[in-house]
Amino acid sequence: MVVRRLPAGCGPAFLGNPEELAAHEATMEWHQTDEG
Repeated sequence: MVVRRLPAGCGPAFLGNPEELAAHEATMEWHQTDEG
């Protein structure tokens, strides 16, 4: 029931604390900017 309500393109779950998530997202933004 929950999975069906997730938005399209929803990525995998992240296992970690908020600080680790922020660091991961910053790294991903850097990679996307670098490739674009």
